[in-house]
Amino acid sequence: MSTPNLPPRFAPAFRDTLTGEVFPSVYASGEPAPIHLLDSLPELYITCRGPGQETDFLVSERIEAGFLRDGRFYTRSELSALMADTLPLGFDAEAA
Repeated sequence: MSTPNLPPRFAPAFRDTLTGEVFPSVYASGEPAPIHLLDSLPELYITCRGPGQETDFLVSERIEAGFLRDGRFYTRSELSALMADTLPLGFDAEAA
């Protein structure tokens, strides 16, 4: 599911799969970002930095991208299933 097709009040976020801690995707200024920005993750989750230190890095395998709404984290598949249950018959949430 692409971010522009999100239902209202869902925001891009990341979750540590070991601790369950959730991190909203934000710009450096702290403003909510409309897309998943890996550089908004705490440094703890950056496992390696390449020559382009600002944009060239690897993220820990513990991190899972998903969406946050009302304090609850949804994986991409959970959100797709939720949308499939609430959308009109024949609407393809994955294609949207």
